[in-house]
Amino acid sequence: MTRRALDVGLKGFTDPELLALLVYQQSQDITALTTANQLIDRFRCLSGVLMASRADLEHIAPAHAPDGLRALKSSTALHLNLIRELSRRVLRQKVGRRPLLASSVLVRTFLAASLRHEPREEFHVLFLDHGNGLIADEVLARGSISRVAVYSREVMRRALELSATALILVHNHPSGSRKISADDRAITLEIVRAGQTLGIEVHDHLIVAGDDVISLRA
Repeated sequence: MTRRALDVGLKGFTDPELLALLVYQQSQDITALTTANQLIDRFRCLSGVLMASRADLEHIAPAHAPDGLRALKSSTALHLNLIRELSRRVLRQKVGRRPLLASSVLVRTFLAASLRHEPREEFHVLFLDHGNGLIADEVLARGSISRVAVYSREVMRRALELSATALILVHNHPSGSRKISADDRAITLEIVRAGQTLGIEVHDHLIVAGDDVISLRA
């Protein structure tokens, strides 16, 4: 595969072949394609592999493995995590170079890449300046697989510290559920009302559910 990549490039490679090439380059393991397929089976897709934790990557145990348990080398697992972090930072830099409301597709791509494979709920706030440029993307709360507690006073306190004039609220549904819960609506309204008293606008509350990003405003 290395020779093929050098001769004709990477565009014609399948997802398992690309992953196998990376695994082989790190480990020189001739079973790299088998390992790549096992990883994709375990984590469902290529993006799932890239979003997996190092601990999970180091302890793959596919049921159909002919030689029992297989583990990914720590250096290979770290390399996969590095690719994920580099990709996330590239998207983050693109998002930060333009007004967020003018690049909604890019923002949704960035949020989906950051949150769709997180095993627990996280509540993020995108703090914006008067031109809707991104000041900061911060995690204000982490929770369980189905619930996260966030407080409007903490959101507003941080907004004032950053001199933000607008916000976009974001959280994920690890289950992939597209359902907007009563709690989702309640905390949104609470933060909107708190913002109104301080002159801070809440543009939207986005929910990352698998590959979808749902807008409460919509």
